[in-house]
Amino acid sequence: MTEIVYSAWSGSNFTVRLYIVSAMLMAASLVVSAIVNDWMWVIISAAGILVLCIPSLAKRKVRTYHRSLLILSLVPFSLYLALFAANVLAGIDVYRYLSLIIQPLASMACAYMLLASVDANSDAVISKRWLFAFSITFACAFAVLHLFFLFFAMGDMGYPLYNFEFEGPGALDNTDSNRYIMLPINLAVVFSLLYGLLIDRYLRSVDAKDLTRYYGGEEE
Repeated sequence: MTEIVYSAWSGSNFTVRLYIVSAMLMAASLVVSAIVNDWMWVIISAAGILVLCIPSLAKRKVRTYHRSLLILSLVPFSLYLALFAANVLAGIDVYRYLSLIIQPLASMACAYMLLASVDANSDAVISKRWLFAFSITFACAFAVLHLFFLFFAMGDMGYPLYNFEFEGPGALDNTDSNRYIMLPINLAVVFSLLYGLLIDRYLRSVDAKDLTRYYGGEEE
């Protein structure tokens, strides 16, 4: 089995290294986020691993994405692991903010690869502009999903959440609760746009037809 896999990748050593490193980073992110019960990072890490597997599952042979997408996928998961390690070693007061700032980039990296697979496995032709738009939509949708998990977590943390708690004499101030629950979506909207522009510039030299192909073996 090892010889078959090596043969399939014999012409794409750099790409397979990127593929392996990306998978390892996502797996490490999955493990450490599960340890600290950061379920949104668990979900996006698991989604990333699944997305990495799609080319090989779809073609039933060892395949992966354009190297530019693999390089892109390395960035957010490396940053998250570095942030996690720094927080464990030294403690970071703004850890939540930084984690939520990195998260949209992880979502967008996964979205680009997922959309490349849609193009590669269907009659759909997705331009780079649509990749840009859909990846931002994906990141914002992921942040909205975050709100459902966050609502129940905030209840466990003692935040007031229901209307009756903010009404009548001696009502509680809802400012802190609103800020806490809206932070993921607010950061996702702002930073997904920023990341989208940076990614679009990064991929400017890559043709859309090349970006949405699978690679491996002689196809590299």
